[in-house]
Amino acid sequence: MSERILLVNPWIYDFAAFDLWAKPMGLLYLGTMLKEAGLNVRLVDCMDRLHPEASGLGARPGRFPGTGHWRREIVPTPSIFQETTRRFARYGLPETAFLKTLTSKKRPDLVMVTSIMTYWYPGALKAIDLIRSIWPEVKVVLGGTYATLCTDHAEKNSGADLVFSGPGEPDLLKVTSELLGNDPHNLCSPVRNYWHETWPAIELYPRLDFAPVMTSRGCPLRCPYCASARLYSKFQQRPIEDVLAEIEDRCLRLGLNDFAFFDDALLINAETHLMPILEGVLQRGLKINFHAPNGLHVGLITPELARLMFDSGFKTLRLGLETFDWDLQKAWGGKVEAGEFESAVRNLTRAGFEPGQIGVYLLYGLPGQPLDEVLKTIQAVRAMGVRPYPAEFSPLPGTPIWAKAAKLSPYDLESEPLYHNNTFFPCRGSDFSWEKIQEIKRMAVGRVN
Repeated sequence: MSERILLVNPWIYDFAAFDLWAKPMGLLYLGTMLKEAGLNVRLVDCMDRLHPEASGLGARPGRFPGTGHWRREIVPTPSIFQETTRRFARYGLPETAFLKTLTSKKRPDLVMVTSIMTYWYPGALKAIDLIRSIWPEVKVVLGGTYATLCTDHAEKNSGADLVFSGPGEPDLLKVTSELLGNDPHNLCSPVRNYWHETWPAIELYPRLDFAPVMTSRGCPLRCPYCASARLYSKFQQRPIEDVLAEIEDRCLRLGLNDFAFFDDALLINAETHLMPILEGVLQRGLKINFHAPNGLHVGLITPELARLMFDSGFKTLRLGLETFDWDLQKAWGGKVEAGEFESAVRNLTRAGFEPGQIGVYLLYGLPGQPLDEVLKTIQAVRAMGVRPYPAEFSPLPGTPIWAKAAKLSPYDLESEPLYHNNTFFPCRGSDFSWEKIQEIKRMAVGRVN
């Protein structure tokens, strides 16, 4: 078949944003499936800093390949944020570049738009509106995180012909056939397992400086603030040999040396999963820089795993601590027990990691969380010689803490996803003033007045 499918990753609308190895993995996996089904697939990623149309427009590289500053364009601040003093912006390609890229090829037969954070939905709506202005007759599908967690809002406001909730792979070909008006049997069924043995279609990018990789999907833990269980109902780990084949292909064929893990639970079953993968990388003699921007489970970092991570090329580590308050830690899922964080840092530094390579995620702004606890946790992390990264809480529909957040927040979280914005701190207590929030950020980087 020759039907043309256009995949779109829309803009980010927010107060702040930084490219930390960001790629629309779900969309890229669907791209591979569609290509294997015999369809002509094209990608337009508004967040691609290396896009030819982004050259000289303000996008700047960061410390590592795959990171950097997106082009930023100030836009009107939504009325619900008028009490804030920060400027609202659209990040990514200029609108003119987006339109030029859209129209540089023939009209697609179907457009699939993804969505990431719930409160970034204005980017998806803007993309759909522009697509409609060019091709009003073309069917548009909206999927991704916003579409899954805020389905009713997306169906009422997005303008898409279909809002797809949850992972798209199981019904992708059936839905695609129906929207194209074809007999489903006309599409070739991929021979490989639809996710376990499928690689993301990164070849759809005109240029790459790193490779994203997922060795697993979902998470077996059920932290009350996390939506992973809503997005992926079960935890799945890919076959070791297939992961190794993907890494070797990206390294040798595409010439990529930086790899970012997108796993939510990279260290689960490490002895039978991650460790054999890293051993395979060493056995193949691959020279790779690994980055783990998602929070790693500190209780699983043994001396043996830390050494293997160092030897195989890990350069960036982020540990998921959340808090040093053990009552709160238990209430938030009990992911870390007393002494495990110190042990993890000790194992990593003894393996050869410099303290500057180790970052630690801390949560703040949760319902009922006292400011004093946040400040004490930052001080304790800094005392270990590693860098704290305070992560603002974003209330997400369907998470165990959602009902409490919606009840305590003075804002209408249920009907307006913009209120989920972590920069807005929709659930902060009275002691979390904007001045105190700035104090938290200054303390995290070691600047104290």
